[in-house]
Amino acid sequence: MLEQALQEILKIVKKEFNKQLQLQGHNLTGKLAQSVEQKITTTFDGFIIDFKALAYGNIINRGVPANRIPFNPGSGKKTSKYIDGLTKFAKLRFGGTDKEAQSIAFAIAYTQKKQGMPTKGSFQFSKNGKRIGFIDDTLENIEPIIEKIIEDTIFNFIQGFNLAK
Repeated sequence: MLEQALQEILKIVKKEFNKQLQLQGHNLTGKLAQSVEQKITTTFDGFIIDFKALAYGNIINRGVPANRIPFNPGSGKKTSKYIDGLTKFAKLRFGGTDKEAQSIAFAIAYTQKKQGMPTKGSFQFSKNGKRIGFIDDTLENIEPIIEKIIEDTIFNFIQGFNLAK
């Protein structure tokens, strides 16, 4: 009975997580949604439910202030993992040649260095007007559903216990 309730909770959390990613426009490749792993650990006095996903999920969930954007124009560095990542993103999002994607990547980097992340322009990809906080939104939206599942499970357990007497 408890195992079934926990599995139902896991399914609901994952579904809402994916929904919030979609609503905020964080679904270009689907890798973040696909990366979600869930684990239930039974302890002496209960259980722990752990969720893991790709680390960049935390970054897009919280955003990044402009002063933390890792882009330093004029630094003299020949390569930048940040620009490489933005170039791959630009190629996926906008297409075009490698040179065009790199040009877009630099434009994004300059904008993020001024505005932070998310940028004002990135809101065009959102369906709910938000670009950060998808984890909090997930938890907020599922809380009443999970409470109901737990209440029903406890009620059914007590009911079954009383019938067994």
